[in-house]
Amino acid sequence: MNALGVIGFLAIIFSISYLIYHFIKKLKDKERTISKKILYPNLFGGLLFFIIGIPFVDTGVQEQLEEVRKQNEQLVTLQKSLESEKKELENQIIQLEAKVEETSSKITEYENQLESFDDNKAEIESMTEQINSLTTENEKMEKEIKELETKLANAQAVASTSIPSNSTSSNSSGGSTSKTNEQSKKETQTPVTKENFKNCTELRKVHPNGVPKDHPAYQSKMDRDKDNWACESS
Repeated sequence: MNALGVIGFLAIIFSISYLIYHFIKKLKDKERTISKKILYPNLFGGLLFFIIGIPFVDTGVQEQLEEVRKQNEQLVTLQKSLESEKKELENQIIQLEAKVEETSSKITEYENQLESFDDNKAEIESMTEQINSLTTENEKMEKEIKELETKLANAQAVASTSIPSNSTSSNSSGGSTSKTNEQSKKETQTPVTKENFKNCTELRKVHPNGVPKDHPAYQSKMDRDKDNWACESS
């Protein structure tokens, strides 16, 4: 069948060539006539053979069409996969944008917290300075109180020592009546009982601020700094 197609094609070409040759010769010889026995059989026979054999002529076009069709199918499949990947990437982008917004809000919140922490830190530092100054003033006041208590204890000691001397002078000048009165006073006065404590902890339970030297509970072992005041509060 391929051979018929080729024969028909060659016959058509021969017919066309014969017509061209005839027209060229007719320009020189106008009386020249075309040979129907040569033209018609070749032309019509060639057309018939070409029509019969052309469907069976393998020019490779069918294979090219199949290859193009396969490529087209591959491209369609690839396009579909790319579209699905595009949708997934768009969804991932949306999720990432939401996460970015959430992270930005958290960052803003943390920055606000840091600013508040800085303000609180400044307030804490100022309060610490005030506490330190108040502590210093308190220590000074405690020292002054101790000094005043020491002076008071000394004054009480001086007063207690001066009272007996004055009473003895008055007794020597007063005569026998004052002696009898002094004896009666001594009899009526109650004796001072000395308080004994094992340590300063027990003493402070009764006397929270400690005791001076002239106090019945005073003991030299409890007066470590030798300021005539035992178990003073520090």
